[in-house]
Amino acid sequence: MALRRCDAYVSSLTEQQEVQVNRNIPAVSVIIPVYNVEAYLEQCVDSVLSQSFDDFEIILVDDESPDGSGEICERYAASDTRVSVVHKKNGGLGYARNTGLEKAVGRYVFFLDSDDYLPADALERLYALAVAHGADVVHGRLNRFVQPGRFSATVRGGDVKVIRGRDALRHSALCYFSMVDESRDIPYAVEGSACAALYDRAFLKRNRLRFLSERDYISEDYIFNYECSLKAACICQSEDTVYHYRVNPQSLTRAPKSDVMRRVISYCKAVEDMFARDGFPPGAAYYAMGYAMSRVRAQYKYMFTSDTSFAGKMEWARSVRNDSYFDRILRNYPSGKMPRLHKINYRLFMRRRMLILYMLILLQQRIRRLTGYIG
Repeated sequence: MALRRCDAYVSSLTEQQEVQVNRNIPAVSVIIPVYNVEAYLEQCVDSVLSQSFDDFEIILVDDESPDGSGEICERYAASDTRVSVVHKKNGGLGYARNTGLEKAVGRYVFFLDSDDYLPADALERLYALAVAHGADVVHGRLNRFVQPGRFSATVRGGDVKVIRGRDALRHSALCYFSMVDESRDIPYAVEGSACAALYDRAFLKRNRLRFLSERDYISEDYIFNYECSLKAACICQSEDTVYHYRVNPQSLTRAPKSDVMRRVISYCKAVEDMFARDGFPPGAAYYAMGYAMSRVRAQYKYMFTSDTSFAGKMEWARSVRNDSYFDRILRNYPSGKMPRLHKINYRLFMRRRMLILYMLILLQQRIRRLTGYIG
C-alpha cells in the first residue's frame, strides 16, 4: 500500500516541489549498527530491502567489526543507492546509533540491531500510525526467536494505545523501567526497547536526544525512551509484532557474569537520582527497584541453569542478596502488587532461601521447555 506523506511542510509545497522533496528525503532512515554479525547481517538487511514500504534509506554503521561484516556492508551499498555505510572506531551500540542519527535525513528513524530482522510490513504499519496520530514516537511489539524456526507469539491487527498529556507521558516514562502496579501502570506502559519503534527525527534533534553508552549504563534504551517520554507530545503503542528479536544466550544481560548485578544496582541508583532530578516524588524510586528485581530474577535464572557448579551458584546468589540495595528494596518496595509467581520468587530470594529458589527455577525451566516457551 502506498502511503502519502502528511508532513505539514511538504503539504504546503507545490506539486513539482513536493515531488523533488519526496525524491531527496526518505520517509524513514533505518539505522543498523554492525558488529561481528556476518552470520546474520544479510538476513537483517534483506528484511528491510523487501519491506512493503519502500520510502527509506538504510545506514549501516560498521563499529570496527573484526569479522567480514564491513565487507558485507560495502557490498550492499554498492548494489543499492538506498544503502550507505559509515565505518567508525569501535565505541559500542549506543554510540553507533548516534553516528547513524547524525547521518540520517529521513523524517523518521528506526533502529534495527544487526542480528535481528523485520516482518515485511513493519515500516508500513509504524509509519501509518505516526502520520495518523502525529506521534513523536510509535512503539510496536517484538517477538523472540531461536534457531531453527522457533518463535514466540506474533500479533496482527492489535490495539493501539495513544498517550498524550504531561502527566500521562511522565507516568509512561517511569513504566519503561518496570510496572509496580499492573492495574495502574498498564494504560501507560509501552515497549522499552529502542528497536521496534519509529522516532520523529526532528523531535530527537530539537530535544538533543541521543543514546548513552551501554558500557556505562546496562540498559541505555530505557533511559533514551524515558527522555523521549518527558519531551514528547504524543507516543503510540501498537500491539502488532513489528520486530523479530534473536534470543542470544551470550548477551550481556543474559549471561551469568559475576559483575552484571553490580552494574544493575549502580544503574538503578543512577535512575533514582534521575527521577529526583526530573521532579518525581520519592515513591518513583519503586520503578527503579522494580527494574532491579526483574534483572536479578533473570540473572539467577541464567545462573541456576548454567554450567556453574552448585556451590558456585549458591555462593553467587548469596553474595548478590547481601548487597545493601536489596535490604532497601525489602523495606520499601510494594511487593504485594507483584504477580503471584514473581512474589514467591521475591520472597524466597529476599529471605535467602536459595536452595528452594534453585529447585523452583529448575522446575519452571523444565515446564517452559516442555511448552516450547521462548524468552
